Amino acid sequence: MKRFWKRTAMGLLSLALLLCAACAAQKQEQEQEMDIAGADWRTYGQVSDAGTIMRAGEQTSVLACVFDSGVEFYLDEETQTFFAEAVYPEKIEGAHDLFEALSLEDSNGDGNSDVRLMLTGQTLVWYYDAASESYVYQPEVR
Repeated sequence: MKRFWKRTAMGLLSLALLLCAACAAQKQEQEQEMDIAGADWRTYGQVSDAGTIMRAGEQTSVLACVFDSGVEFYLDEETQTFFAEAVYPEKIEGAHDLFEALSLEDSNGDGNSDVRLMLTGQTLVWYYDAASESYVYQPEVR
């Protein structure tokens, strides 16, 4: 009977060690995935486009995230740092899925980048206002 318990204890110990090794291998695999170059908010976030915003002669590389309330611009860096936003005149449900293109050209010739957002079925425009340091929506003129 003593021999039976020894074998059972050894079997359970072997099973426990095997489970520990499997868990450690899985954890190491997850850590390696996080070490991928660029594995930060830019990889896992909701980035729709990238571009360069010009303000007072200074260029800034940004990433654009299209949301239901507007477009948010973040510095193209490892840390997610807010830079600017262009707010819709009213909420657009599923805007991220409707996104087609983004232009950051100077539309009004003031030397600052403006925002032209093309969504399926509509185009929205904001001019940069240096006095308020914000983007101002420009309603479509008919």
